[in-house]
Amino acid sequence: MSLWKDHPVMTSSRSSLSGDKSNHTTRFKMSAPLPNSQQIMKTEFMALWDRFSTDPNARVMVLAATNRPSELDEAIMRRLPQAFEIGMPERKERAEILKVTLKGERVEPDIDYDHLARLCEGYTGSYIFELCKKAAYFPIREILEEERKWRPYPLSFI
Repeated sequence: MSLWKDHPVMTSSRSSLSGDKSNHTTRFKMSAPLPNSQQIMKTEFMALWDRFSTDPNARVMVLAATNRPSELDEAIMRRLPQAFEIGMPERKERAEILKVTLKGERVEPDIDYDHLARLCEGYTGSYIFELCKKAAYFPIREILEEERKWRPYPLSFI
């Protein structure tokens, strides 16, 4: 019995499924046996996917993204008819990623996105986003350091 039998994906006229970090949900290429829950998930997933490809009325597009295609099971790879490699962003693209990421944030008016993009050589968009999140905490750290100068002991000791 399929858990997906009456799922909207199976009953609608058009559907698309997308998965980021697909190696986490479809990483069945392991040397050790899968736990029962993962084996059930794999079986359901593969049965559903097979149904997409054999049902002439199913109009489903599956889009998967991963940074680790080598971890995907061969059966998964066979079901993906095309693969596209998206390379690392160039300097100009990294500058645009920075602009989009920092849009709406309070930044210096004369920020040099091009210089920052050069410093981010080898970074993906995801890494740049994480870098911006980490950088946002620096003012908080500075405030806490300043507080420690004036109050060397935690409030609970006072």
